[in-house]
Amino acid sequence: MHPTLSILGFAVVSHYLFLTLTVCVCFALGPYLAQRLEGIPPRQTLAVYVWVGIAVFAGARLHFVWNACGFAGYSANPLLVLRFWEGIHAGGAIAALVLTTPLVLRLYRVPLASFADAMAPTVGVGVAIARVGCFLNGCCFGAVCAAPWCLAFPAGSPPHALHSAAGWVDAHDPWSVAIHPLQLYFAAAGIAAALVSAALYPRRRYAGQVALVALVVLLTLTTVAELFRADNYPASYSWAGRPQFFWIALLLTVLATAALAAAEWRSRHTRARAAFPLVSPSR
Repeated sequence: MHPTLSILGFAVVSHYLFLTLTVCVCFALGPYLAQRLEGIPPRQTLAVYVWVGIAVFAGARLHFVWNACGFAGYSANPLLVLRFWEGIHAGGAIAALVLTTPLVLRLYRVPLASFADAMAPTVGVGVAIARVGCFLNGCCFGAVCAAPWCLAFPAGSPPHALHSAAGWVDAHDPWSVAIHPLQLYFAAAGIAAALVSAALYPRRRYAGQVALVALVVLLTLTTVAELFRADNYPASYSWAGRPQFFWIALLLTVLATAALAAAEWRSRHTRARAAFPLVSPSR
């Protein structure tokens, strides 16, 4: 864990650095892929990025504030709610992304399905980069485990603080108990989605197929990974004994799977009608 990194003699918060890196990579890679794969002008893609990005960070921040401390503390200055660098949650970001992207694309007259297919690899890479930042920061950590790949976090990290408070380690111990590297599980889910979308794109049968398959892969792996999240959240974060993040991921997985199934059925039905057209009787 390295919550701060030394770059050219300056101490940089790793979490913020990787969030910035995520934004830069997405802004560089997304417009290029959209133009090359779907012929969408980079200017349109960048405009969509700006508005969707604002909505995503606002949604992530609002979700954090709602869970962590509520909105009452911001009554004097409500604009402080939008200070996303003080805490964000992926669930709110995903919800904002799903709700605002179709509206923004319609505003700029960009086809949703084609745009989503072109963006799928970029989104996967962005998720992976952001989650590496979480790993370096020590947040979003997993439960205790004894598997060979599980890792201990150093003193001063959130896992060590939790384990010290629970009495599992002494406050002066240099390391926490070994835990699931949940952040790296999430990063692996992003990489898997990017690889699947890149492999499927040349063979896609209809616009939107790549994005839907990549989304199902990303959300399914994320939902499974959520089962290994550390149970260290207050009651307001949990529903039916599980963190909100698990239920949000599960719901989105079900919706994405249903959307993919409907799109596949429609594609097969369309191809079947094209292969066996109805022949009108001659007069």
